[in-house]
Amino acid sequence: MVLKSKLKQSFRIKEIAKFNPQNIGKEFQFSEIKYIDTSSVIEGRIISIQKINREKLPSRAKRLVEDNDIIISTVRPNLKHYYFVNKSQDNWVVSTGFVVIRPIKVNPLYLYYFLITPKFTEYLTGVAESHTSAYPSFPPEVIKNAEIDLPERHIQEKIGRILYNLDSKIMNLQKQNKILEQITQTIFKSWFVDFDGVVK
Repeated sequence: MVLKSKLKQSFRIKEIAKFNPQNIGKEFQFSEIKYIDTSSVIEGRIISIQKINREKLPSRAKRLVEDNDIIISTVRPNLKHYYFVNKSQDNWVVSTGFVVIRPIKVNPLYLYYFLITPKFTEYLTGVAESHTSAYPSFPPEVIKNAEIDLPERHIQEKIGRILYNLDSKIMNLQKQNKILEQITQTIFKSWFVDFDGVVK
């Protein structure tokens, strides 16, 4: 039992990470903001970033992020609006619809992949749907008080790195498939709609 406790320990996530650590303040000097709302990301991918003048920022544009932060939408978690901030930019601002999680005493990728597992997403969805609000949502305390088993740090790093590399390969394949699909559609249109590519 002593050996097991050394290899793996259980923590509440609030013990190993900070939550919503930074908001826009007087020291924030950028006039143009790259704003990320909850619809801007899905399943670890950025779909779009809005460039907005600071004077026209929506009221929800308040949270700041750094490298290795994790953002998870607190609204409709079943839609999987989450993202790992691999490389942030100084003028990035994210919506208060996200909870920003900053890993402190844990490998960032290990924590990220724990938080986006189907089991944990299902848990957040269950909590969100049980709340009597206009739309399914959960408070950050739900993640703060969740427990996580942590193996030794080098094991965390190995697991996080393997999963991140696999994710990167999957995204690259998806991009390639999209390009091939676009080429196919162009050829189809050329041959069967415009008739300008008839094979001789």
